Amino acid sequence: MLGKNLEEILKLKEITLSELAKATSVPRTTLIGWVKGTSASPNLEQLDRVASYLKVSIEELAFGRKTKQPELADLLDSATVHTGLYKLTIEKVTPK
Repeated sequence: MLGKNLEEILKLKEITLSELAKATSVPRTTLIGWVKGTSASPNLEQLDRVASYLKVSIEELAFGRKTKQPELADLLDSATVHTGLYKLTIEKVTPK
């Protein structure tokens, strides 16, 4: 499943295995193993680097399940969202 998902994402994003290997420092031979299904248990750190580079979740890469990104309104206790242009800055504040 990982191999099929990886191939589909690469095709969609027009990225080659060689480009992916270079960008993520995951050996091309490892990526080929994922695609061919010859890699028994992929390294999670490598999966994370590949998923991050491709801008997908590990779950989507490995299992094909897309996870919905929460909307801002979903994260707030209550919110009124208006149409229009806004600039919103969220800054983490730590207690002193």
